[in-house]
Amino acid sequence: MKEKPGVMLYFDRLPYLNRMDDAQRGKLFLYIMEYAQYGVIPEVADPMLGMAWDVVKPAIDLDTERYEAKCEKNAESARKRWEKDADANACERIPNTKTKRTQKQKQTHTQKQSQNAEEKLRLAEEGMRAWREKRARMETEP
Repeated sequence: MKEKPGVMLYFDRLPYLNRMDDAQRGKLFLYIMEYAQYGVIPEVADPMLGMAWDVVKPAIDLDTERYEAKCEKNAESARKRWEKDADANACERIPNTKTKRTQKQKQTHTQKQSQNAEEKLRLAEEGMRAWREKRARMETEP
């Protein structure tokens, strides 16, 4: 299983953080990161930090369990997809998730492309006409 990419921090923990000073918040943040990544359980002497840690730790544990369960479910789904058609090559086993356009969507898209092309042509013709008129004026001026 791949390593967990991070840890969730929840807004409902903000009241605990507001009661702490910056040094306590910094320590708690390090405790969270080290526990979530390496499983290091901190030795907490400060009662305020201890209270906050007792609230945060179970949430980290629950999130880790959920992440591992999701990874296992995804791995099992991938195994099933690959085993589904043993004769297919890798590209044939990967499902096509792109949605196909309906006939109406194709028609609308074609109409828009046609309108855009007509508009570009009209603008180009106007530009050429204006350029020719300007050139003609310049040739007739002394």
